[in-house]
Amino acid sequence: MDERAALLMLETELDAAGDDAAVVGEQVITTDMLHERTDFPEGTTRYTAGWRAVGASLSDVAAMGAEATAAVAIYAAPEFDRTELAEFVDGARDVCESVDGAYVGGDLDDHVEFTVATTAVGEPTSQCCEAGRNRATQSVSPVPSVGARRPWSSFAPGRPTAETSYSSSRLGSLPGRRSHPRQPR
Repeated sequence: MDERAALLMLETELDAAGDDAAVVGEQVITTDMLHERTDFPEGTTRYTAGWRAVGASLSDVAAMGAEATAAVAIYAAPEFDRTELAEFVDGARDVCESVDGAYVGGDLDDHVEFTVATTAVGEPTSQCCEAGRNRATQSVSPVPSVGARRPWSSFAPGRPTAETSYSSSRLGSLPGRRSHPRQPR
């Protein structure tokens, strides 16, 4: 069974599950996992990894028609480099701030491969949560989705432009492969 079939099976088994996130009481919650070998192309900075990983979960909250409020991440790596970890947190914090949310921490773990697991929570809006179930909101992610028509390398570095932005005005573009320190805003 592939991932799509597994998701369909789980939706029939779990009442709270939507296509992108689950509705639990008065909150929308989602989680994602990204791995260095399969999700972060060679040369991806830790800043971009933080933006992309947390942005994936924020996007899932938005796809449900909810407003993201906070995110956490598990940062797992073979070793911890102070600069790389700080860059990751900066990317995670910046993508949260771009949707008026907060990056509030997470956990660290030793692992053979750089891997990130993220969780985001949000507050339902009047458009929640049929948007996620009906797929009414498309292309809200600040990063390319599975099946994106352009390769990673084609996303321009720097601030959002008409070409790199997606349909959600609250989520900017992929920050690209710029190096730290960040450029002035």
